[in-house]
Amino acid sequence: MEETIAVKKLNGSIQATNQDLIKLSIFTTIHGLIGGFCNSFFKKNNTAILPQEFKGYFFHKPLFGEQLRPSIAVGIYINQEGDKIVVKHWHARFKDSNYFLLKNEISAYFGISGLKTKASQSKQEAFNQIYFPNLIDVLETQHDLFLVFDFIDGSKLSSFELKFRLQTIQSILSYLDSFSSELQAEDFGLTTKKSWKIAAFFPSYFIISFLKNSKNYKLFFRAAKIFCLGLITSIKYSNRRLVHNDLIASNILINQEKISLIDFEGLTISDSVFELVSLILHSWKENVFPESYSQLPAIRKILENPNEKIKFKVFGIFLIFEHLSGSNFPPGYYRQCFLLLNYLVSLE
Repeated sequence: MEETIAVKKLNGSIQATNQDLIKLSIFTTIHGLIGGFCNSFFKKNNTAILPQEFKGYFFHKPLFGEQLRPSIAVGIYINQEGDKIVVKHWHARFKDSNYFLLKNEISAYFGISGLKTKASQSKQEAFNQIYFPNLIDVLETQHDLFLVFDFIDGSKLSSFELKFRLQTIQSILSYLDSFSSELQAEDFGLTTKKSWKIAAFFPSYFIISFLKNSKNYKLFFRAAKIFCLGLITSIKYSNRRLVHNDLIASNILINQEKISLIDFEGLTISDSVFELVSLILHSWKENVFPESYSQLPAIRKILENPNEKIKFKVFGIFLIFEHLSGSNFPPGYYRQCFLLLNYLVSLE
């Protein structure tokens, strides 16, 4: 029987209680890993399938050409009046990391709403140019989680030429960075990614990555040395920024002059450098190489500051080993990891 657990829809708006909003943490990370491991034994029962009908809306088409993660499916639905919504569906026997990412996305929408309320008038006006879709409803059962969003019409930023893409990404980075003053006093219920935690996770990520890619041991040990030598500096000079964590061109839609940003599964309060490294790492599908992003003013500014450059290398190396220790990534993704790792190690 379906019931609304995480979010209750009231008078056209949604609200959530503190216990409904789950933050990404060490506990949820471990819980998600254990759940994913258990799900691997029940593959037939852990594939999300979009229903043909959802609350008066009918399935129109999948949002992506292929289902990137078995336990999550995303599709566009349309009703008889021609109105469209986007439905994101998680299904699995055990709660895995994808489940907690969707829970984090719920928290992200409420955090953004709080930021919009507290922000100055000039920043609120900027929301007219950079648009975040509304979270309409959330439904949860024992093995399913549905998130329902506004449908946003527009062309993916990846369809534009590189120069325009970089300009747009820089505008979004500047906008997210503008909320730093609000985030100093309050976290608005958002997940906070503490810089010091990378020291706790790095050894396990490094060992797993090394065992899976032992032929690259020279590159790995050079990277590990840079990480260890720069760790204290990185923690000392870390900052608090609103970080999307998946700011790739396919998550940015352009409709005339309006920029729409979607997919907030990984949204956190973290160091701004994480955003830039994640941006490069996740752009493998767009055939954009790490050197191309050196044109971004945000990255040029980092490379001109010795302490920021150290953070860029340390946080970048951490994220690469975090991803290399995972599994089921396409070959192109691994290739981008090694391209970025070589780039970071070679930075003087």
